[in-house]
Amino acid sequence: RKKSSLEDHDIVIASYATMLADAAKGRKAGLSAVTWARIVCDEAHQVRNADSKTFKELSNLSRTYCWILTGTPIVNGISGKTKREDT
Repeated sequence: RKKSSLEDHDIVIASYATMLADAAKGRKAGLSAVTWARIVCDEAHQVRNADSKTFKELSNLSRTYCWILTGTPIVNGISGKTKREDT
């Protein structure tokens, strides 16, 4: 996962586990080495807690836009700390 090889592609698909592994190597390794135009994240429920390591590392990635998608209802809100209110 060299910086130059990632920048050579229009689309890069990676898991949250890959992102965390790259972050453990340092701020300028792998996914962290690139300034992204757009990051699209699936399974948003995995990053709903702002205190989680996954959320923090995702927030540290350099990007212009970040889209967070999910098919799983986020019952307790983005922070996971608020009570669900049915409307």
